[in-house]
Parts: sequence; structure tokens; C-alpha cells
Amino acid sequence: MTSLQSDSKSKQAPLKSMALLLLGLLAGCATLGPVQSQRPLEYVFPVHADRGWQNSGISVRRGEIIHCMAEGQWGDDFGLCGPRGQPRTRRGNFGVEAPANGLLMRLSGQTNRVYFVGEQANIVAERPGHVFFRGNATVAPNPRGALQVTLMVARDSDGEGLSDYEELQIWGTDPLRADSDGTGFTDEEIIADRRRLVGEGILRPSRPR
Repeated sequence: MTSLQSDSKSKQAPLKSMALLLLGLLAGCATLGPVQSQRPLEYVFPVHADRGWQNSGISVRRGEIIHCMAEGQWGDDFGLCGPRGQPRTRRGNFGVEAPANGLLMRLSGQTNRVYFVGEQANIVAERPGHVFFRGNATVAPNPRGALQVTLMVARDSDGEGLSDYEELQIWGTDPLRADSDGTGFTDEEIIADRRRLVGEGILRPSRPR
């Protein structure tokens, strides 16, 4: 091989690497999609006290935000309660410590990752799958009643745990920046404190009950 051919090949290698890098960046941008500014669709369905895990029929993708809201009453011979369950009686079923008869959620394929929903919860989907619900069962006889659950699935473009819709329409933060104000804390961390302290900004179902 001549020195001229060697120089030509050495110049082509960086150009090829740059071209591959550019194609990769373009492909990554193409998968991000637009920010979801519209209110997510609402799905409403019952969850019964006398049944096990119940498939909502709703599927999610990894990283999406699952907004869950529940109302109504269910229970057993020990008494009736709402979605929060009986706070004085806690049970460690399915790997989660939660109030007895409280509303639980999991994704299909996740047998060891269960979430306590109660009346309202925002949950980040850790994997794709279908959404299942059930009550945190007790040993009391005659479970009865049903809760009405409203579920919304929303995009989280910056991946900090808040949906695009919440950031734009409720909190006024940037859905493309995890730390909108540059304080070193994510938007979700700041807003979680506000929710816990004053209960503001909870996303409620839009349809009348």
C-alpha cells in the first residue's frame, strides 16, 4: 500500500464515524415525538372487592406516567371503606405494606412490584405492560362493593416523573427540562413537596360523577 492510499483511508475513517454519529442523533430525535400538551384520555372501570387482580385493559409503555384516581366504597364484614382502605390495619401483601382493603396496582409481568394507589397516585411505568388493580385483601369474610377507577396514561418527555400535561397545564414548568428553574432539584421533587404539604395540583377526572 502506498503512503497516499494510507493517508486517504485515515481521512475517510473519521468522516465515516461522524456520519454514523449524525445518523444516530437524527434517529434518536425522531423517536422523542412532540410534547403532549392535551389532557390524556380518561378510562373509567370498576374494581371489585371480591376478585383478585383485574385487568383494566389499558397498556402502557416504559416511562409513561399512570394517573390513577379512585372513589366509592368496598369492604367486608369488618366494615366498609374507601380507596385508602383501613389505615389502622396494615397488611404486607404482594411485597407492599399498605392499609387493608386499600387499592393496589401492578403491571403485567411484575409479580414483585406492587403500588399502593389509594384515592390518587401518579406512577411511572417501569416497564411496558397492562395495568391491573385489586384490593389489599384481608382475612375477613364476605368481601363486597366496588371502586370506580379513572386512569389516564401520559407522556413524560423529560423523564423526571411528571407528565407533559401536568407540567404545562397545572405547574407551569418546562416539560423538556427536568430542572426547570435550575435549582438542582427536579420539578418532580419540588412538586412532590407541594403536594404533600398543601395537596394542590392533583389531577382530577373531568367527567361528572
